[in-house]
Amino acid sequence: MKFCFAAVILLICSLAAGSADLELRSLAAIPEAELTALQITLDLVNNGPQNADHAACNVYVYSGGRLLFTQNRSLSPLAASTSRIETLRVELPPGPVTSLKAEIYDSVEADVQPSNNVAQVNIKAPNLKKADLQILEAAVGASEQRGKLAIRIRLRNNGPDSVPASVLSVELSVFENKVAANERKIGRLAAGEELEITVPLALTKTISTTIGDCHVKWNFAGQDFSDPKIDDNSYLLSVPLTPKMPDLLPQGLLIDKRGNLAFSIVNKGNFRSGASVTALYINGALIQRFNTPELQPGATKKYQYPGTKFSPDTQISIVSDFNADVEEASEVNNKVNFKSD
Repeated sequence: MKFCFAAVILLICSLAAGSADLELRSLAAIPEAELTALQITLDLVNNGPQNADHAACNVYVYSGGRLLFTQNRSLSPLAASTSRIETLRVELPPGPVTSLKAEIYDSVEADVQPSNNVAQVNIKAPNLKKADLQILEAAVGASEQRGKLAIRIRLRNNGPDSVPASVLSVELSVFENKVAANERKIGRLAAGEELEITVPLALTKTISTTIGDCHVKWNFAGQDFSDPKIDDNSYLLSVPLTPKMPDLLPQGLLIDKRGNLAFSIVNKGNFRSGASVTALYINGALIQRFNTPELQPGATKKYQYPGTKFSPDTQISIVSDFNADVEEASEVNNKVNFKSD
């Protein structure tokens, strides 16, 4: 009995440790001519903590309150903390179709929060207008300044119909982790009309590399339109970046005549550091931890360890970011050793 209980506990722990939180943020279903098929758009996000390596989708098609049929589709893996627009095509049988439901999941691991995996939409009549939204070009519009990056994008509505409203979204990722995003609403765009727009991205997170991936997507604001060519609705751009990383290190170790130990923690990096912990070691023993607040680039926090008479050759070590709370440009310089006279 004890063995069975332990096995159940181990199974639950293994599921929790290897799970992802998949979320279906939005669902759209556009019928093709004569209602012969549906073009389905899924806005997926993996909130982590693990990758969804076996992502899949169940599709349920209804006529009134009656279930007509279901389909299961395998999806490409979705890494933790990333999002993706997925498109599917589902052929329909003859007869009226009124609604569609989609459910995303990982076919191997249980979902952390399955309540946000399902969405349902009503199917509108197939007399939709058509417009081919195309992203002609995307480029870095200006040099990176004051923590912002500008992306210049050129759009074209190839028609045949005018589009009253659409949405342009821009997302910057570094190693598949989103570091910046912005969205712009596009007003009426006639068939054949082009538009150039610049979308700023605020770089408020640490950046550890010189290259990022910028994903640009252009979609209809509503469901009254269908796009006969969806491949040109998105654009992937490699963006040069300036690494932005804090770098915490101890400095200024000094023992005065009264035996007070003074030292400082300085941020030598080019980006704000989060709160961290600084540790004091004396002769190899951890003596005290100090809370270090957020530090702007070049900022310093001073500390004092008072009232101690250090004997000659006492080994003193100061370790910044003791708990590794801060992603830094260098971890090598976090520790400084000092020997008393």
